[in-house]
Amino acid sequence: MAEFQEDRELDEIEQDEAADEEYALEEVDDGLEFLRDSSENLNLYLGFKAYHEDRNFEEAINKFKAAVAYEKRHNGTSTTDEGGEEIPNATLVKCLYWSAESHYKIEQRDRAVKLFRTLAKDFDNHYLGAAAQRRLELLKAEAND
Repeated sequence: MAEFQEDRELDEIEQDEAADEEYALEEVDDGLEFLRDSSENLNLYLGFKAYHEDRNFEEAINKFKAAVAYEKRHNGTSTTDEGGEEIPNATLVKCLYWSAESHYKIEQRDRAVKLFRTLAKDFDNHYLGAAAQRRLELLKAEAND
C-alpha cells in the first residue's frame, strides 16, 4: 500500500515538473524560438541559450548535463521504428554534441574529444554522430600542426 502511495506521489511530482517546464517555455519570448527544437526539455533550450546568446559555455555544459539526465529519465536513449531500426534520442544526441563544443570553447579539449568519440561511436546513424567524426578528424589535424 505504501509503495502505491509513493508511486502516485512521484507521478504527481513529475506532472508538476512537466507543467512548470511547459509554462516556462511559453513565457520565454526572446527571439530564440528556433533553439527550442520542439523539445519539452527546458534545460536543452537553456543550454542552447547559454551557448549561442550568452556565450557562457560553462553554464551551457551544466544545462546540457541536466538535459541529458532529463532525457534518460523521461525518454530513454533511443526508440525503435516499425522496421526494428534503432532511432537515437535526438535531444540526447544534440545535448552531447553541444556539450562537447562547449568543452572545446573553454579549452577542455580532452573532454571534448571524449564526448565526440562517444557520439561518433554510439550515434553513428545520427547526423551529429557523423559531424562528431568530422570534428574529431579536424581536432586531430589541429593537434598535429
